Amino acid sequence: MDNTMKHRRVLVPALLLCLVVSVAAAPDTSERLSEQIEAVLQKHQLGRAFFGAKVVWLQNGQVLYARNSSSYFMPASNMKLLTAVAAAEILGLDYRFETILGTNGTIVDGALEGDLIVVGSGDPTIGARLNSPDWEKVEEGDPFAIFRQWSEQLKSRGIKRVTGDLVADATVFAGPERGAGWAWDDVAWGYCAPVSGLQFNENTALLRIPPPTAPVFAPAVELIPSGALRLVNLLSYAGKEDQPEVDATVLAPGVIELKGKVRTDRTSLYSLAVSAPPEYFLVMLKQTLTQSGIQVDGGTRVIPESTAVPQSLQSLLTFDSPDLRTVLKIMLKVSQNLYAETLLKVLSPARKGKTFEDGSDQVRQFLCGIGVPEDGFVVADGSGLSRYNLLTPDTLVTLLGHAYRSSYGPDLMEFLPIGGVDGTLRQRMQASAATANARAKTGTLMYVRCLSGYIDTRDGERLAFSLMLNHAPRQLMEKPESVLDEIAALLAEYRRE
Repeated sequence: MDNTMKHRRVLVPALLLCLVVSVAAAPDTSERLSEQIEAVLQKHQLGRAFFGAKVVWLQNGQVLYARNSSSYFMPASNMKLLTAVAAAEILGLDYRFETILGTNGTIVDGALEGDLIVVGSGDPTIGARLNSPDWEKVEEGDPFAIFRQWSEQLKSRGIKRVTGDLVADATVFAGPERGAGWAWDDVAWGYCAPVSGLQFNENTALLRIPPPTAPVFAPAVELIPSGALRLVNLLSYAGKEDQPEVDATVLAPGVIELKGKVRTDRTSLYSLAVSAPPEYFLVMLKQTLTQSGIQVDGGTRVIPESTAVPQSLQSLLTFDSPDLRTVLKIMLKVSQNLYAETLLKVLSPARKGKTFEDGSDQVRQFLCGIGVPEDGFVVADGSGLSRYNLLTPDTLVTLLGHAYRSSYGPDLMEFLPIGGVDGTLRQRMQASAATANARAKTGTLMYVRCLSGYIDTRDGERLAFSLMLNHAPRQLMEKPESVLDEIAALLAEYRRE
């Protein structure tokens, strides 16, 4: 026998043995990631908290990490991902809200002899935010800019006076103005504003509390726009040992009681919800018309839900909102609840009387249509304010994968907050591998933190992920999102070996 062959027979088993030993010595990279995530969870001592996650490679759908991924979690504002993707799919990104100003009368010698009727479609963008240089700083915008534009258009039609009433038709929506399962002690705040077919300034008013300029007992408060609400001011300034905190409680429709301690070193700003959006819309529009030189002789009134607008309505002007791209970008970047709840109602196929339930049915059908099992979700609202919502990490990752492969996928990537850069992630994920990398929707309720979106690994491979934390213990409540941010950084640092 050839000596060379003898040596080969000896060498081949030896090489195979070395290869086996080498593979055994080098742990699988996904196993190492699991160990790193487990170390983060142990470091933060989650205790009785419930954590779930799923991470997949988008290129092939392979699962990189999963834990409790088929279990239910309260998603908080991760619900907005469902609303956004369903709206992009069903309405299309070119969708716009339309508001019509019309009349049942005629224009004679500068007078509109009849009512001025405003027919709404639920446009949530009429107000200060889109007139602010920074959408995240709504207080810097002019809430009346669009109303003044309308006033000038009416004057260009020769209208200097309205002899009838200013009338609101908000019948495009019906049913409850707030979602099921919203916390009753939140309804005074702007993030719980009611939804209506006519909406002004996100159905909120800005509460401004300046620091004291002289020793005073009670802080002065300013409401912008003035007259939007009646305030019962029981506030006081915080002392050196006090923690500044303000509580707002609805005492009656349009009446809010303010209690607590206010800081003294700078102006405090809060957003309060109005109680009757169509009436609020009309009062502020009438005020603007008057200031612009158009006299309204009559009062203001809202058409009941069961009443139809006359077919003979003559259109005076039509206002189109920015397209759905702008609406979704604001909704996702700053987690704007009213936009999400408005879109949920808009998804209803009904022409009038759209409800939350009809919109929720459309979301359910959409989810089942992309392969999410019927028991993979419970849809109670569009924003995530409701604690009746339930989602699984599996559901969210399936949704993210579908959206990524869709024609609107690149747009969705632009709409999501970017780690350490903007939106609700501006102050998070700073100086880590996730900075300017993670594009994800945050979710925040008491004892709930969630984060779902996209991130690129060190190898440049894109992942879809969902991280969900419920029942976070009190010792974590100061910064429970740090758990999720550290895991996101691990995903960004991941490298195949």
